[in-house]
Amino acid sequence: MSVSLQKNQSLTLDSSKYDLSKLTIGVGWARKKTKKGLLGFLKGGDAGFDLDALALLLGRNGKLRHEDDVIYFGNLKSSDQSITHSGDNLTGKHRGDSEQIVVDLKSMSERYHKVTFAVIIHEGKERGQHFGLLENAFVRAMDADGHEMVRFDLSHDAAYDGHVSMLMGDLNRKADNWAFKAIGKPLDVERISSIAAKYA
Repeated sequence: MSVSLQKNQSLTLDSSKYDLSKLTIGVGWARKKTKKGLLGFLKGGDAGFDLDALALLLGRNGKLRHEDDVIYFGNLKSSDQSITHSGDNLTGKHRGDSEQIVVDLKSMSERYHKVTFAVIIHEGKERGQHFGLLENAFVRAMDADGHEMVRFDLSHDAAYDGHVSMLMGDLNRKADNWAFKAIGKPLDVERISSIAAKYA
């Protein structure tokens, strides 16, 4: 049974219950329904939301070793081939996950101790879009067999209003185990490179 996390909670993934050879981190969202016309336009309701999910592979010191360790629509695979991005979904119109990042824990280099997952609304400021206008936003982790292990719902939090980027969660190496932590921390940056710069 999937565990629903609250902000800042973490869960050690149980290898006795799940096949952890590969994990799929799924991200989904839907925009809130708004009235058509001028009010809907001002609320960003007449334009599709283009959210970009990314993964940052971090060392023991919590820093990026190289710019190629940022996995996103422009860099779909890590150098050690352990992380693969599904590609850019421009609208969020998708059953289940809108974007996915697959993590092969068996082939992941030991130099990586944490994978941080973030999301940014493309051209959010220009389009008047922010996380306060989204509903049913979530991040979840599934095992190699597709069983959902953990989910973190990111909607209905006033702290997200006005923000166009966010840290969603962490995958942390703990000895022979991995743990998923829910973060849900909004950021005041508008570009993927700006998120990466925080870990340089």
